[in-house]
Amino acid sequence: MSLDLKLILDLHAKWLRGDSDGKRANLREADLRGASLREADPSGANLDFSAWPLCCGSFGVKADMRLVAQLAKHLAMLDVSQCCGGIKEAMEHFRRTGLAHLFDEFRDDLPKTPVKEGKDVA
Repeated sequence: MSLDLKLILDLHAKWLRGDSDGKRANLREADLRGASLREADPSGANLDFSAWPLCCGSFGVKADMRLVAQLAKHLAMLDVSQCCGGIKEAMEHFRRTGLAHLFDEFRDDLPKTPVKEGKDVA
């Protein structure tokens, strides 16, 4: 983890605890690929347009509702047309869940998550 990212996350942790010298993390457009965020708590941080690490460095990250919704939106928007039938079926099921559409509540300027015809999943 770079010194700047460590400092940002340390200040953010203080902000989460309500410490007066804490500061909410602004990681908008941050390139976090390869960063180790293990056990970090970016709850409430601005992560819009950041590059999320898909390495093991993101394992154990504490996630708030917005981050989960944002990652679910990206998953739901993948084109899985070249995948096997089981993946396609699982994705169709996922796209019918509320989780796949949760980020639509945070942002109204993005394309809506596609849903194939079929009964919505509760």
